[in-house]
This record gives sequence, C-alpha cells and structure tokens, in this order.
Amino acid sequence: MSLATIFMIEGREEEAHRHFEAAVEANPENAEALNGLGLYRLRAGDADEALELFLRATEAGGWLFEAQLNAGLVLQDKGRFKEALSYYRAAAKLEPFHPGVQMALGQVNEELGAARRAAANYRRALQLQPGLEEARASLRRLRRLYPDAVKPRRPRRTQSAGSSGSM
Repeated sequence: MSLATIFMIEGREEEAHRHFEAAVEANPENAEALNGLGLYRLRAGDADEALELFLRATEAGGWLFEAQLNAGLVLQDKGRFKEALSYYRAAAKLEPFHPGVQMALGQVNEELGAARRAAANYRRALQLQPGLEEARASLRRLRRLYPDAVKPRRPRRTQSAGSSGSM
C-alpha cells in the first residue's frame, strides 16, 4: 500500500493528493496513482475530472479492480449505464467474489431493463454475502415489478439415497 493511499485512509487528503500528483508526474501511466487522484477529485466534487482519471487508470492498468469499479460507479451516477456495465463486468472478472460488484451489475442491468440478469446478479450477491439485505430488497422489488420475468427460486429437489430414478 502506498503512502498516498495510507494518507487517504487516514483522511489526510491534501497530503495524499500531493503524493498521487508526484507519482503521476514521475510515471503518467501509474494506474494506482491515477485512481487515487480520481478519488481525490471525486471527493472534491469534480466527477468529470474524476471519471477522466479513472478511465486513464483503467487504460494504464486494466488489472486494477478499484479503477474499473470507480469508473463504473461514476458512469452509473451519470446515467451512462451501458458504459458502466462494461467496467463493472471487468471489475467482476478481476474480483469474482465481491458482492458489491454483483449489486452494481444488478442495478445497471435493472436500469437497462434486463430484469432476469439483474435478478441473477442480486442472487449472486446473496450467495457471496447471505445477509445482504439490499440484495434481498432488490429481488423483492424485481419480483413485484416483473412477476413473469423474475420468479422466486425454489429449492432444488435431491433424490433420496435409496432411489436411483429407474427400475
């Protein structure tokens, strides 16, 4: 973890900003520093500049989960759902067991009218974090809005040990 990241975590944002700036000046392709600068700009209320930095970070380091996720979040907030979807998918490939990414995918799929895909994302989020009430509430809402498209999952039947299914 970089010193700049530690400063961000500690709430020492101006010090973090200086360190991220210096890192980008030394290496304009430093994905972690670009992402950190993006977070700084986002917290300062400049979503456009933050998005530009997140996008540069994804280009410089497609391997950086946080940059993919952050780009998706800003795009989603701007109503650019199809673009957000591609960054969330990239984030999900990097961190397939992250319930927050599955929730974000569900929200964007829901906005795009893909109720079945959204439900699958919310179910996946629940598998990853069973107590995630936001996912349960989202599934209930989808079932209410799209009863034909999103049906409750029934527990799978298993054959008893003594029966083989044939005679």
